[in-house]
Amino acid sequence: GGGAGDGGGGNTPPPSREAAGAAPMLSSGPVSSGPVLIGVGGGHYAPGMGDLARKPGVRVGHILARYAIQFAPIAEGLGGASAAGADGGPASISVRADESSPAEPVREVALVPTEEEAARSLHEGGGAATVLAAIHATRRAFGSEVELEIELDKRSFEPWQREAVAQLVCRQQGCKVRGRR
Repeated sequence: GGGAGDGGGGNTPPPSREAAGAAPMLSSGPVSSGPVLIGVGGGHYAPGMGDLARKPGVRVGHILARYAIQFAPIAEGLGGASAAGADGGPASISVRADESSPAEPVREVALVPTEEEAARSLHEGGGAATVLAAIHATRRAFGSEVELEIELDKRSFEPWQREAVAQLVCRQQGCKVRGRR
């Protein structure tokens, strides 16, 4: 007989040592009763969350890479600006520290969205649905009364984006937010 997933047409070779070593080795000790972490941000393989998951007593639910958390372009508000930046985030404007001095260098200043604009961007971009789906699925897996902590990768988001995610999970879901790096 064939191995699982090979269509029954032959033997499935055992995984290579390299492939077996690629999966993180998680603690097989007693199950902790502490909070369950949900990782938000970071790269596709989320090495920082993998490091946390290997610590004794740490329980990890879902891990969402940064690219899974989408924000819609911010097109209105922002102090009268009505354009989004190239990345869909807030636009920037050029200002001089002293308008009377043409020799004063021009610098770019990012326009920061209001809390409402940031929340709307997170919801309209689909990022809120992604985070909420991970929270609900983790609660189904670990029990509805489990304490959840969101491990938010600070380097993955602009400050206004981090705040929008934090507000979503704190206000609506009662989760604590942790930040790393």
